[in-house]
Amino acid sequence: MTSRRQQKKHQQRPVSHRYDMPAQESPDVPVTYLPLTRGEGVRQPRIFDPALKQFTYAFRAGDPIFEDEETGRRRRRARREAIDHLVGIVALTLVAEPRTARQPPAGGVDRRAGPGSGRSRLGGGTA
Repeated sequence: MTSRRQQKKHQQRPVSHRYDMPAQESPDVPVTYLPLTRGEGVRQPRIFDPALKQFTYAFRAGDPIFEDEETGRRRRRARREAIDHLVGIVALTLVAEPRTARQPPAGGVDRRAGPGSGRSRLGGGTA
């Protein structure tokens, strides 16, 4: 009689290609997996992303790693400058167009007057 562990060991088959990615068009690969780099002197690791667990290959492309450190530094600096620029644009937009929430009058708004009329139940005039 064999133990369950021994039975399980015999059932498992080695899968050498387990982490080989199928074609990009495969339904097992998320459409957001877009590796940017192909070529010599650079590699881009796959990073497991728990938000993609519904896919067999739940990976996203990691940051590229360059053999030449100076190239990597230039890329990181350019990326940081681009992000800072975009965040600055968003920040200026929010400052230029302040968002305020208007509160209804203390007595509430008269719903019979129609939307946007501003007539309150208290005074009958505009708010």
